[in-house]
Amino acid sequence: MKSMFHFITRTIFTLLSFTLLAANPIKVAVITNQDGAHLSQYFAALAESEDFSSVIISDSEGQTVLAARIGLQ
Repeated sequence: MKSMFHFITRTIFTLLSFTLLAANPIKVAVITNQDGAHLSQYFAALAESEDFSSVIISDSEGQTVLAARIGLQ
């Protein structure tokens, strides 16, 4: 699980790096499941950032969509 967290963290920082180089905000995809770790922190960080134009949620069970809507407000 720790390696997945590091992978996701590296991916987000990579996206942030590209965003800093681009003039336009980018779209972000969160691919997860209902047991995904640290989702509330990811959604809160994405909500605070102006670097993203939209967040796309992929969850095979559909359980994180409501949490994402609340966290991204």
